Amino acid sequence: MSDGIILFLITQTVAFVVALFKIYVQVTVKMRELELRIQQNEEKDDVIFKKLDNIAEQIHELYIEISKK
Repeated sequence: MSDGIILFLITQTVAFVVALFKIYVQVTVKMRELELRIQQNEEKDDVIFKKLDNIAEQIHELYIEISKK
């Protein structure tokens, strides 16, 4: 093989490896961002559920009070 073909194959291999690494890094970053968003949404959901539980408890207490009268 001529030196030009060998050099071409080496540069193509390096470019391919770099491209694969770049794709891996981008996917990893996007997955981490998605995990953070999911975590934030779950925390917001927990706060909402706690508030709803408090409301349900207060309604139940009022129902008990009214039913005693």
